[in-house]
Amino acid sequence: NKTVFEPYRIIELNGEKVAFLGIATPESYTKSTPAYFQDENGNLIYGFSQNDFYNTIQNSVDKAISEGATRVIAIGHLGVTGSTDGWKSTDVIANTDGIDVLLDAHTHEVIEKAVFKNKNGDDVLLSSTGSKFQYFGQLTLSANDEETELIDPDSIDLTAYTDEAKEEYREVRSIIDKHTKELDYLYEVIGESETELTLYHPETQEWIIRKSETNIGDFIADAYRTRSGADISLVNSGGIRDTLPSGDITRKDVMDVNPWNNEMCVIKATGQQILDALEHGARNYPDTCGGFLQVSGISYEIHSWIDSPVLLDDMGSFAEIPENAERRVANAKINGQQINPTKTYTVAGNYYLLKQGGDGFTMFLDCEIVKHNELPTDAQMLIDYITDTLNGKITAEQYGNALGKGRIAVLDEKPSESPETPADVAHEFVVSLVELITKMLIALFKSFL
Repeated sequence: NKTVFEPYRIIELNGEKVAFLGIATPESYTKSTPAYFQDENGNLIYGFSQNDFYNTIQNSVDKAISEGATRVIAIGHLGVTGSTDGWKSTDVIANTDGIDVLLDAHTHEVIEKAVFKNKNGDDVLLSSTGSKFQYFGQLTLSANDEETELIDPDSIDLTAYTDEAKEEYREVRSIIDKHTKELDYLYEVIGESETELTLYHPETQEWIIRKSETNIGDFIADAYRTRSGADISLVNSGGIRDTLPSGDITRKDVMDVNPWNNEMCVIKATGQQILDALEHGARNYPDTCGGFLQVSGISYEIHSWIDSPVLLDDMGSFAEIPENAERRVANAKINGQQINPTKTYTVAGNYYLLKQGGDGFTMFLDCEIVKHNELPTDAQMLIDYITDTLNGKITAEQYGNALGKGRIAVLDEKPSESPETPADVAHEFVVSLVELITKMLIALFKSFL
């Protein structure tokens, strides 16, 4: 019942007291690793004030102001698109007052400056810098105003800066160069690719990895399944962090794709558990979701006009799907055959997803582990797939379609029913006539008896 960290810090800037308030989304429980919040027996050691979220934030804002802060800058890991409703940065703004600026993260959106109303109708500035140092955000506080802007690091003209700034740049550059030399082995070429394996839509350049099949998702899932020998593999899209370029491929290129050094495992799971996992991964579509599943050895459809039936617990993890609920995942097949809910299959994936409840996938927690310590890490599995299975070459024939191999089909509209043909009408008439005659004969037979 105490915060692990101080909720804010007040810093004097130019004679003014400015409070910097930290806000982390309760999604951190599932989007990081649930085991980090638990003891060795799986009991929750600490969590988030998800049931009193806005009041917890408001109390900290009010306390900072009571201590003399004239402005409150929220530093948030909240996000907007794809984040849980109620925990988004826009939700926090709409349900609190006293915050002047919210500098956001988590969902990697590029927002130079956007204005939203707080619960009192006052303006609050929101900004977010994308991902991977795409931009640096700059907040400027003036006497009665706040301004945010995004700076492209490639556009910086070093000659325009002071000698002091140039010297600091050179000091940092020397540190980077030192470490780069130590890591020369990462730049060893291990293969080549005839096509780019991407996170983005080839035409719109929209970041789609967390809501759509892509060729890099297929590639990773194939690597996990092939190198582990499992029936299928499941890959949480949130763990896929970079595009694999065409041309020469280095170790670093591959390790940038899977940078976590995650342990891998193979488990035994029922068809029903796999179906529940697919449903959980598709729950946010068309919004993005780190738990959106890229797959190998399996195919499925998402009927997005159906609302997700997945129920989550207080921490945002999978709780259940009501027995009679209509599901949005359909026609799931393993190796071309409909999944049998009672049959047991072997499933490959990272330990975070399959055994630690990562991204809220709790349906596998009690599953038997078939392989674990004998498997390489996630990135090494990709390297082995390139060097040993593919003999150093990723071909366009295998992975040339940026939108993947058609393993995940998203249907946004319910297919219209085909009009009946005369033959259909005649068939239905004959069937009805036979049923009527049968009923009459049964009734006649009963009356005779």
